[in-house]
This record gives sequence, C-alpha cells and structure tokens, in this order.
Amino acid sequence: MSGGGSLSSRIAGFQGDVVWRDNNPGNEASHYNLLRYQYASSSHSAISDYGRMAPSAILYPANQTDVVTAVNYVRDHGVSASVRTGGYQASGASSTSGGNVQIDMSELGVFQEFECFDVNGKEVRYATAVNAHSKKGETPIKTVRVGVNYALKDVNKKLGDVGLFVPHGQAGHVHLGGHVQTGGYGQLARAFGLLGDHVVGFEIVTAESAKKAAATGDSLGDGVLKVTKASHPDLFYAVLGGSPGNFGVVTHVTLEPLHDKDHPESRGLRLVLAYSKELLAQLAQRVVDVEALPADFDLSVTLVSSVAKLPSYFGDEWDSKLRAKFAEQFGGSRGAGAQQQQPAVILVYAQWSNVQGTPVTEQAKEWFAGIHELAKGHEFSPLSGFFSDGVKDSVHLPMSKLTAAWIYGSAREFDTPYVKRTYLSDFNKDQLQQNEWPAWVAERVDQIQGQDQDQGQAHGRHLSVLLQNIGGAQSAYVRNGAKGATSYSWRDSSVIAVLDYFYASPVHKAAALAWQAANDTEAIDHKKFSGTDRRLFDASYFRPGETFLDLNACWDVYYDSQEKYAKLIRVKTAVDPANIFTPNLFSLVANDYPLKHQANVYGLTAYIASLKAFLAHKILGDADPIFAISDEIDERGHTVWDDKSLLSKTGKPLALPDEAPVSRSPRKQKTAGNKPGSRAASPIRSAAFSPN
Repeated sequence: MSGGGSLSSRIAGFQGDVVWRDNNPGNEASHYNLLRYQYASSSHSAISDYGRMAPSAILYPANQTDVVTAVNYVRDHGVSASVRTGGYQASGASSTSGGNVQIDMSELGVFQEFECFDVNGKEVRYATAVNAHSKKGETPIKTVRVGVNYALKDVNKKLGDVGLFVPHGQAGHVHLGGHVQTGGYGQLARAFGLLGDHVVGFEIVTAESAKKAAATGDSLGDGVLKVTKASHPDLFYAVLGGSPGNFGVVTHVTLEPLHDKDHPESRGLRLVLAYSKELLAQLAQRVVDVEALPADFDLSVTLVSSVAKLPSYFGDEWDSKLRAKFAEQFGGSRGAGAQQQQPAVILVYAQWSNVQGTPVTEQAKEWFAGIHELAKGHEFSPLSGFFSDGVKDSVHLPMSKLTAAWIYGSAREFDTPYVKRTYLSDFNKDQLQQNEWPAWVAERVDQIQGQDQDQGQAHGRHLSVLLQNIGGAQSAYVRNGAKGATSYSWRDSSVIAVLDYFYASPVHKAAALAWQAANDTEAIDHKKFSGTDRRLFDASYFRPGETFLDLNACWDVYYDSQEKYAKLIRVKTAVDPANIFTPNLFSLVANDYPLKHQANVYGLTAYIASLKAFLAHKILGDADPIFAISDEIDERGHTVWDDKSLLSKTGKPLALPDEAPVSRSPRKQKTAGNKPGSRAASPIRSAAFSPN
C-alpha cells in the first residue's frame, strides 16, 4: 500500500506495508479510515457497530514469510488478528477492533499466483495450456494452485481460458480466501456442489506453526503448513467450513477443476422479466420443484428492484453496452440512470449441466420449454433478446462460459446500507408447497416492492432477493456433504432464500428492521420456510434480542451438530490455543480462553464485564453471559459494552449482587435434546470466561 501511515519498520522483519490507526477514528477522510472500509461498513456505521471494524493496525504481507512474521508479532504483543482478502463478510467479521490487528491479503500482485500441474504433479506453463486448449480443445491441467487474493471473476476467466471451471458464487468481486472457507455457494450447487468440495489442499500459517518457525528460523518449512485431507485430515476438515476464518491465515488453495469436455451438451437460459407478485410466486414454485430433478438442473430467481442497476450489476462491459444501446432506460453515462425511477425486474438463470455427458434429454428440453411458457408475456421489452444473447437453451454452451454468464460484475448490489437475511430450509418440496411458501415469499417481497415504486426508489428503498434450490437426493451439494471430508454445515438443505433490504436514509432503517423481523418470525419461528434456524458464516446476521453475532452464544444456528462444534473447538485448541485468530465475538474460541484477552478485544470495560460474568457463574452456577452493546466508545475508538446485560441460559436476566435485573430476553428456539423454549447449551458455555 502506498500513501501516508506506512510504518513497516515498526515491525521487525516485516517487508510489507503497515497502516496504523489514526488518533481520531471519526476522521473518515484519513488514509487509515479509507483502508479499513469494507462491505459491512455501510451497514454498521454507528459508532457502536463501526468500532468493530477499527483494527489498531492493518498489515499487508508481501509474501508467506511476512505472514509468519505478522502472526508472531501478534502473539508477542498479546493481541489477536483478523484476516481479510476481499472484505465481503456481511457483518464485518474479517475485521477487528481494540488492540487487535488486521492481516490484509489484498495487496495488488501479492498472493495472486496461478500455477498449473498435470496428472503427475509436474508444473505446466499456463501459456502452454492456453495454447493447447485453443488448438485442440484439451488441457493437460489436473490441479491449480491459486493465491487467495484472486477475485472470483478472475479465477473464472483464468480457468475458462483453458477449458476448466469450478462452482463458485455469483459475486465476481468476492475473493477466494474467505469464499472457499465459508463454502462457495453459487449457481452450480446441485450439479457440482460447493467450491470447497473441489479443494484438494491449501497452505496455511497457524499460530502454532508460526511459533515453531520462530524457534527454528525456518519460516517457510515450519511456518507454512501444506494441508491435504491425507496429511492433516482434522485441519483440512476444520478450515473448510468450520469458522469465518479462525484457524489461521490461508495463503493459497489448490483446486481440482472440472473440464468442459466432460459436459459436451451443457446449456443454459438467461431471462430478464418484468416484476409482478404473481410471476414471482410462480417462479418460486419452479425453484421448489427442482428438488425432484436430476443433479443437472440448477435454477435461481433474482429480483433486482430497479432495472437501472442492471448495467453496473453485470460489470463494465455490460455497463457500456447497455448504456450505449438503451440510453433512455439507463442514461448515457454511468450513474445517470440511477437518477431515473425504474421498474423492478426478475432475472432467471436456468442451467442443465450435462453431468453424465449424454445427449441432451427430453426432460431438459421440456424443462426449458416450461420456463419459456411461464415467461411469455412477462419479458422486459427494452431488453428482450439482448440480455439472453449468447445464453440460449437451444444450443450448447461450455460450462466455463455458463459460469461466467452467471457472475455479477458489480462490487455490491446497491450503494446503500442494508439489513440482510439468508435462510436455508430443511423442508422438502412437499412441505414447502403445503406451507404455501412460494405465495408467502412473493407476498413478503411485494409488501415492499408493491408500494409506490417511485416514492420507494426516491427514498433509496431497494430489495435484492435470490431464491435457489440446492437440494434433493441427487444434488451434489447434498451428496458431497454426506462424505464428511469438510465441515460445511446444513448440507441437507433444500432451498436457499436471500432477502436483502437496502435503504438510503437512516429514518428508513426502522422499516427495514421491522420487515426482516416479520420475515424471521414467519419463516423460521412459525416454520413457514424451515423447521430450524440455519445460517451461513459469510451471510451472518443477528435478530432482535440476540447479542451482536456472539458465535459462542448462537453456535447452534451456524453448526448442524454439537459434535461438530466440539470437534472444531478441539482443532482450534490444537492449532491456536492462545486464540490469536479470535479477533471478535463472531469467532470460534479455543478452550481455556484467557480472560485477559477480553481486554485486548473489547477494552477494559468488557474485561470487567467478563470478570463479573465469570464470578457470577461461579456463584450462581448457571450464567451464560451475553453482553449488550451501548452506543458509547472509549478513548481508543471502540465499543463500550454494557456490563449489566448478563443473561442466564434460561433466558432470564441474571442479577449480579447489588444490581437490578436487565429486561432483555433473547430469541428462544426449540433444539433437539432441549426443552421447548430453551436454547441449546454450548458445549463450552463457560470456557470463554475461564481464568486459566
């Protein structure tokens, strides 16, 4: 990083740049404040929230040796480190606060290796592979070693140019490092599973490996672990799905990509349709119905609440094409169309992946024909034909081209704050139909989208909605999960529903929160969409009455079994016993978590609160401390915690000596093995407050 604040000499042996926190955390124009900004900053901008994204320093390693140096620096100074690549985690968990630092892997040109290997493990020059593919349609590549600083759109292009592909998410600017650790959900889930299912190895610096390197002086040999399922089965299992990045710093990932030539009849369909509540309900029903189909079939339905967003939604190339051809709809230059009031549109992405390599089936032809019939009369006429150009179910399109067609080029959906929800369902298609979920979700969307659209857009009120089927007995998402090699949870889910509410004015935040609270109550508590609350690390959120993303307090909505959670804690304890990579509450915690560490993470106030909680636990025996968040900050610019908000595991306020009870009650959830209305007890309920 260039610019003011670079003081790398203050960390001995560190070759990369370091940017230290400014004395005035409210000075948003400063170099530091620009660099600490990430996707979640827009939506957690209140001091009580933004304080969680204010590391004492941001370290930009220049190489793997720098990563080892950084980890040892963190340990020697008794603080923790968060790890960031793209910075897209929805709640800011890739950042930290207090005395902690952020290790940022996004330096241009660093951790962006793309190395290819053949079936014998011999390196293949990428240019040679590109040439072979262009001339013969074949590639000698078996695996690729990729630096974590690659954006998904760039990984996709590099692979596509040699006839290869992997399943991955649709947000093209998301980077590989965090994406692969939290799954890699995307359009190809039923056909090929998650991105993480195609990882055969990775390189990681853990707290213990860095410590060993400090003793031996061998940073690369001892400091960087080369992990495979065979060499380190527990660590392989844990890193791929077990946390939002709390086992160490992953620097490189080795993928075993899929080959276009094995799917010679693959094809897809891309439509842009004018929004209506009735059409959305019908398409949601189509999403539900996919469960009964073979794995070849993938379908997602996306609502974009203003067509004016489409050009930038699909990147610079689409932006220039659309603005040139449809100046009236989008304006003649970037940003001009955003000032016009524009209708909502529904994007339909349908794919038949030809998993078995057979000729196109009659079932596939009938499926595509059914979607065309449903879409008839709903085409968004200004873009009819233009948007589907090149992605037509009547002709074969290589899988690498299809994966590229599904990528969203924009850095974010809308440039405003949000209240996000991502739900996973444990209901099968019959249950979802019986519950009339397709009609329900269309009604919930229309409650916002069906209001006066001009007025809503004038206030910056937008929805971004994604409905996709990932389940069924034949789904690779389900079948790969059953193998148990990785720890991604909820692999028996059927449908994923993303309901994101964007708002421009703070006065409209209450409406967004209320809408999402009603969704939570109806979809989860009243079991309209799912019988259990299932959440994902990359799309984490918290409900009213819950602590702001305390993973130890809500582990049962992120992990699908207590056995898995306990196993991951054991792995964490083995590789990071001092919790170097536990930089915030939304982190996996090792056993015997040092109490003093709370002071580093959240300041002295939280340390005192933790001490009170521990004493209360010793005195009363049933305390499960949960801290509430105030709107104050301390002199270092991070959150002051309300040390009176302690709740027992029964959900009742816990009164400390000489203090009045606090009237807060958390959400209650029925969990297997617990009484109705009680939360599942954490297997390490008091470990975070152990004085040892």
